[in-house]
Amino acid sequence: MDIALSILGIIGFIALTAGTGVFVAVEFALTGLENSTIQEDTSPLGKLVGKAHQNLSFHLSGAQLGITLTTLATGYLAEPVLSTFITPLLEVVGISPSASQSIALIIAMIIAALLSMVYGELVPKNIAITNPMKAAKITVRPVVYFNRFFSPPRPVMIPARTPMLMAGLM
Repeated sequence: MDIALSILGIIGFIALTAGTGVFVAVEFALTGLENSTIQEDTSPLGKLVGKAHQNLSFHLSGAQLGITLTTLATGYLAEPVLSTFITPLLEVVGISPSASQSIALIIAMIIAALLSMVYGELVPKNIAITNPMKAAKITVRPVVYFNRFFSPPRPVMIPARTPMLMAGLM
């Protein structure tokens, strides 16, 4: 049973990292698109990208929310799962069980952060910068659904940011 849960945890870690990648890719794709490129694409997905681009602030804040939620969930899930694989290896080399658990958790946190950074942030960002329209067409639909689902609490967050923005501009 522990093995099945660990495998499910790793699958969850991969899925959450991919989710982070979707939000990062759509963020960079939408900001990298030019209006002429959007207007040239009359496909249904091209039109959806155009609508998202017209409401850029809404979709970018939704992407940021998605990145935050998936990254937090990735850390919460990945660190204990990865540490269960690392702890026995540390004990084999002679580290005490209590110390090996602490060391394994630190190593797991580093591994999870590196994998999330590379595959959840850097790779999707570079793909979206290289070909923004293709990346936008691949990622826009799930992000639009996500933004619709999370749109009710966002009117509270948007006015809360205005005083901070004004203070920063003065």
